[in-house]
Amino acid sequence: MPLNEKEILQHIVSHSIERAGAGAGAERIDSNRIREYLNGDRVQDYNRSARHDQFVRGAIITGVNLGNFSSNCKRCDAAQKFISEREFKHGRDPLVFIASGIFWSCHDDAGLSYREFSTACAVNSIIGFKKTPVLIRRAMIIARQLGYKTPQVMAAELTTDPAKRQPLSVQRLRDTLDNLERRDLFRRCQAGRRTVYFSTTLDAEQLRQAVKELKERNIKVRLRRELDRATFGKNHSGTTQEPLKNKEPVENQLETATGTTGGTTKRNALNKCPLTNALKQERDTGRAPSGSVLVEDLVESVARGTTESIYPEGGEPSLDDVRVFMENLFRGAGEFAHEWLKRMQDQAWKDQRSRPVRDWKKLAASWASGCEKRKRGVVRQR
Repeated sequence: MPLNEKEILQHIVSHSIERAGAGAGAERIDSNRIREYLNGDRVQDYNRSARHDQFVRGAIITGVNLGNFSSNCKRCDAAQKFISEREFKHGRDPLVFIASGIFWSCHDDAGLSYREFSTACAVNSIIGFKKTPVLIRRAMIIARQLGYKTPQVMAAELTTDPAKRQPLSVQRLRDTLDNLERRDLFRRCQAGRRTVYFSTTLDAEQLRQAVKELKERNIKVRLRRELDRATFGKNHSGTTQEPLKNKEPVENQLETATGTTGGTTKRNALNKCPLTNALKQERDTGRAPSGSVLVEDLVESVARGTTESIYPEGGEPSLDDVRVFMENLFRGAGEFAHEWLKRMQDQAWKDQRSRPVRDWKKLAASWASGCEKRKRGVVRQR
């Protein structure tokens, strides 16, 4: 198989023409259409064979000038041999569909480089015809850009033959993806530091909304698995040991996250606002504290930064918002919404380590899970 980029594109053309000549709609092209095409003096060495007729049908469908039949046959044979050897060694390769305008823009040097074209093919080979966001890892794009099925296959092939084309660097891949997105060939949504979703059908806003819904569904699934483990008390190996995370049982982590330990309660008491304490004192004793004491408490509170509430992204949720979210996690979880929301408001929307809460849904899901376990008597409170 040639390594020259121009020759690779020519092999793609010949192979695509032959495939089109045997695909859907080719049977409607009769001998009269073939004769009309041949009378245009656009071909050489036609021998009336079935394979040459297939090439003519493919050329009519794709709108490509065949030129020399012998050259097209040789390129197709070389491409088919390369594909057969690769698939015999590593399994079936993905089939890429891409707009003809993108291909010819690269073939004719009309503004699209071969690196950009091959990267667009890599992304399309992973997305396919999916209408939903597709999570694509950087290593997979780098491998597919060189024509390899997976990063493991690429590593094996480059080890045996270092003379082959080398993979893109991370920076060049980023620049190439930015250029392709500016051409509106696909859209991306970065949901995490190393988590990027791609789509060729959704616009930017639709992609963000779809990714948000996908992540919320994933939270629900993880929560249900936690409840399953809590209910049956066994993991997949059949033992009763709780799965570990950060070298602690899940039940201990849930207790810390939901604020059931003694140390957490003390921290929450220290984080109370002085105005709230003053109102409670007035309610309990019927006598308000002196103004000087209240002012001193406020000054001390401002110095500690405890009077400033930092709300989550999107603003503070209402009780109905929290109740609906929890109820969607599992039936009956809505009853835990009021207690959780009150605790968050008392803590000025900070977690147990006094860090601002940005994603309230994650904490709410953990709280609901812990409350349900304690309700069933699975998690023993300290």
